[in-house]
Amino acid sequence: MKRTTQLSRRALLRGAGGLAVGLPLLDAMLPLGGPLGSVARAAMPGVSPRRLIIFYTGNGFWPESWYPTPGSGPTDFTLSPVLEPLAPIVDQCNFIAGLDQHSRDYYLSRAGGHPGGSQASLTGSYPTDNGWAVSESIDRRLERELATATRFPVMRLRPTRVRNSPTSNPFVALTQAGAGVGLPSHHDPALAFDALFSDIADPGGVETRQWRRQQIAEAVSGQLSSLQGQLGAADRARLDAHIQQLRDVNGALEMLGGGPQCAAPVLDGAATDLPERLDAMFSLLTMACACDLSRVFTVHIPSNGPPDSPVYTWLGHTRSHHSMSHKTAVGDKDGLVQIGQWHAQRLVDLVERLRAVPEGEGTVYDNSVILWCSEVGNGDNHDTRTVFTVIGHGAGTFRTGQYLQFEEDDLNAHNRLLMSLLHYMNVPVDEFGVAEFCEAGPVGELFV
Repeated sequence: MKRTTQLSRRALLRGAGGLAVGLPLLDAMLPLGGPLGSVARAAMPGVSPRRLIIFYTGNGFWPESWYPTPGSGPTDFTLSPVLEPLAPIVDQCNFIAGLDQHSRDYYLSRAGGHPGGSQASLTGSYPTDNGWAVSESIDRRLERELATATRFPVMRLRPTRVRNSPTSNPFVALTQAGAGVGLPSHHDPALAFDALFSDIADPGGVETRQWRRQQIAEAVSGQLSSLQGQLGAADRARLDAHIQQLRDVNGALEMLGGGPQCAAPVLDGAATDLPERLDAMFSLLTMACACDLSRVFTVHIPSNGPPDSPVYTWLGHTRSHHSMSHKTAVGDKDGLVQIGQWHAQRLVDLVERLRAVPEGEGTVYDNSVILWCSEVGNGDNHDTRTVFTVIGHGAGTFRTGQYLQFEEDDLNAHNRLLMSLLHYMNVPVDEFGVAEFCEAGPVGELFV
């Protein structure tokens, strides 16, 4: 079957008031005159974009509950208590130990602990006397490389409120453009929604923004009906599912309320709405993937330290995550396991969301990789030893179902993992961060 209509990969449905809805990958976006389905897609390697999602949870872990138990080889291991919720997707995971964050202490340990770790985690570089790392983070590098590929090269999300701005305080910063230049992130899902799906600034108040979110799917219905008449059955089904997902996202936002102007910001650090905010942000992330609005995402639950560290009250906790990480009270170790398991279950939920979105002959998940990391290993002593979790084969790039253990020496630094992720995103580099920690190159055991 031949087609006479071709859509742009960045086509938008536009409605009144600046509303704009991106489209999922459709057969109609493939070259004119070409066959539909798998044949056309096979002839266009890379037509489905690659994505990187970084899920950063602060305060480290209790090592005894975190490291898997090794067996006879990389594919033979037993999940730790914290990682047990990942059992349904364990065959999609890589657990990596021994790639320590050496760069954090490269500069005479001038800014160790949580701020130094947060600065080293995604930069592979070191903090100087002012606390800021000397080079850009991986998301910023990809933002520069993918500047014209999507409407938003990077989507940075942070489902907690903090007292200090990430752009001015390295203690709560995760991503940066260079020394002393922190990058902002969205802490309010409603504002993130408006940024993604509006072309112009909202001139109205919170009522206007609520109306816009409630009506966004209906506002483009006329264009949608016209477009569906140009599409095949498979594309019509994809588009119907896409619009329904958009309505579901709006429903999740409505449960959170009308936006930041409805109430004064809460700055006491309790963050009891963290589950709802994270759920809404994962919905937005999934929709942004489906629309190809962005291909790089950071979701940052910071360590913060007192008084802003989250209290996981829905798990029955009364002390902040940061305080519990130092294990000074009875029950703290068990509480840390609960927090880690809660984070792990959220990742399973995210994978399920991404798997539910068709893309080409597979799903959005098939073209995505998720990195789970923290700024320290043992939250009590702030060491640099940790376990990185990488989820997804990334369009067949990575082997999965492995527990990779490396000798703890200067050649095995987490810079190698950052380089591997850049290679996966088609940004080949010889080094990233401190050069001497890149000499062993990307992690060859990851790649197919």
